[in-house]
Amino acid sequence: MATKKAPMREDQRRVHEAAVPMGRMMIQYQRELSRCEEVFAAQLRPLETEVFDDYHEIYWKEKAIEWNNMLLAKMAERKDSFSERIDMAQERDAWLQAAQRRFVDGCSALKTVTSADLAVLRKQVNPSPMIKTCTEAVLELNGEMDTDWEAAQVILADSYFLNFFVPRACRYDIKQVSDEILQNLDDNVKNPDFQYERVMKLSTPCAAFVKWARAIYDYAMIDRIVKVKGLEMADLEAENKKAQQEIDRRKFEIKDDEDKIANLVKDREEAKAALKNRFDSNLEPLQQDFFEKHHMYETNLTCMGRR
Repeated sequence: MATKKAPMREDQRRVHEAAVPMGRMMIQYQRELSRCEEVFAAQLRPLETEVFDDYHEIYWKEKAIEWNNMLLAKMAERKDSFSERIDMAQERDAWLQAAQRRFVDGCSALKTVTSADLAVLRKQVNPSPMIKTCTEAVLELNGEMDTDWEAAQVILADSYFLNFFVPRACRYDIKQVSDEILQNLDDNVKNPDFQYERVMKLSTPCAAFVKWARAIYDYAMIDRIVKVKGLEMADLEAENKKAQQEIDRRKFEIKDDEDKIANLVKDREEAKAALKNRFDSNLEPLQQDFFEKHHMYETNLTCMGRR
């Protein structure tokens, strides 16, 4: 029996020796593929952020134009008897109520957070930048001076979050958002990753924070658009013209940036394809050698009656 085992061990050694370079090559391929992705991601990220920022600004400028057009139509209809406070009250309430419903949805999201969700978040020793961004936004809205991760641990404690923070958050006075708080929120909502669906992949509590914070931002923006300004028709028309010019400028920039993004994506896919082709051609002889030695091993097993 001893003489039969020796050839088997030799076959196994040959199969192993043939498999090792294949494994190393696959690891090398994954490393180079990751580097390729990182290189293009570094070029794509600023462009994608600029496009997101442009769409954000366009959205709110178009909302302002929409409101001004409603004002202009009512002014033309009512003429000398027009009162912005009275004649636009119904439309103003409708816009604010729609924004308030989003705030209620944000509060509902906070109420769905469980102790288990909080425990998972608290265990993160070195949370991702987006997790920190979410907790910092909440701490700022909560009026806290310290917004670092250690301060966030306080509001993430079960008893504090469930019994104090959530009820207080749902009583937040969305009608009294200062310009400073709005500016801080503006920096967050312009981040392409500061979105409920994206953050939900990272953390349920942080996704709820995003929904709540964005609702506060939306209400504050709508509130500023619909507030009584007392402008004349000529002023409103000039305001609209200026806003439209800014929209047109940003749309032109979006087109330019999206063309650059499309070209970079094309270059990235071509680079990945070239990388794969190169590794495939280098891997092919190694695979052939492995299959031959593995076949020999299987043949010897059969001949020796080991099946």
